[in-house]
Amino acid sequence: MDNIKHRLSYLIERYINQFSSKEEEREMFELINNGGDDQVEQLLMEMLENSTAHYDEERMHRLLANILANGKASVDEVDMRGKKPAHLIQLFRKYRVAIAAILILFISISGYFLFIKKGRNESPVSLIKNKGSGAKEISPGGNKAMLTLTNGQTIGLDSAANGLLAMQGAAKVIKLANGQLEYHVVNNPNNAISYNIMTTPRGGQYKLRLPDGTDVWLNAASSIRYPTAFVGNQRKVEITGEAYFEVAKNKAMPFFVEIGGAEIEVLGTHFNVNAYADEASIKTTLLEGSVKVKKGDKEIAIAPGQQAIVSTSGLLTKINDADVEEAVAWKDGFFQFHQADIQSIMRQISRWYDVDIKYQGKIPERKFEGEISRDLNLSQMLHVLDMSNIDFRLDGRVLIIEPNKN
Repeated sequence: MDNIKHRLSYLIERYINQFSSKEEEREMFELINNGGDDQVEQLLMEMLENSTAHYDEERMHRLLANILANGKASVDEVDMRGKKPAHLIQLFRKYRVAIAAILILFISISGYFLFIKKGRNESPVSLIKNKGSGAKEISPGGNKAMLTLTNGQTIGLDSAANGLLAMQGAAKVIKLANGQLEYHVVNNPNNAISYNIMTTPRGGQYKLRLPDGTDVWLNAASSIRYPTAFVGNQRKVEITGEAYFEVAKNKAMPFFVEIGGAEIEVLGTHFNVNAYADEASIKTTLLEGSVKVKKGDKEIAIAPGQQAIVSTSGLLTKINDADVEEAVAWKDGFFQFHQADIQSIMRQISRWYDVDIKYQGKIPERKFEGEISRDLNLSQMLHVLDMSNIDFRLDGRVLIIEPNKN
């Protein structure tokens, strides 16, 4: 067995570091499948405890998301002639937490995520201490939004049929088959405009294409007010919450975003704006192009990879080396945390899972790193976030956070 353990340890190390061949990957899965339950588990946990190498964090994040969201690792990457053996998938479901622990190496550093192996027969749901009987699993958010037309009519976009939703002067409001909302301006000889508002609830997100071709992704608990046609010498929208923009280029008509007393000016660019009322600042993160962020008589220009921050006091500052991936992770279907405290994480969970957060007792101060799929149910999410000094308790749609009493 020692030779098998040594070989399996070697194969896992090569797999994590992307050195393994297809044959070695197949051998690794077969050894895990054929090993005894206790022996495999012991090996995995020993690797976790003793590992000191530095692995590719992005690859580990993606593997972790697959394991926890789908109950399997990258079995697809192994050449099994197009087959995904059920016994392998079941095995990865069984060991998903232990394997995830190995893949996320930096969990061994104090203050980082702790992925703790619970009892073999304990489901993720049992990690939340539900008050009373009949507690239900809480699903993640999805494509949900309300469209409010100029005349006050409201349309639930998640339940509306695809196709033409409304005619507003020269503009057709269309819901596409992929769920996206789009505007087609037929003709507008009188430069007539009206304004619509798209609002996402907690637990909702939605994508919108504006009349000029600008794409907007709206995060949970957010809104955007925009015209059904852009006229004049500028394009202007207003947002609350968080949105990601890919602005259609038009040098003759600059694009403006008004948010929380600040203004963003762009010509054609990709950027993210986070301006939730319960956050400490408004953050504009640039991926492509250039933008100017204005607050009162102050102005800052930022380049790709930079971030402009407007504090609640009105102070305008710039970060030159911004964490762009963290800023847009939500759009790509992930939570991403970098030195995040529990309160910051819970604000995101509250918006995405439509739960209220309540703290009881003194919560330990911790900082966290990692990336987690937004496709997980709440119990699975908390399973990944399972922390040795913090307990979660669900009472209806109230998530209670308290120190561990054990």
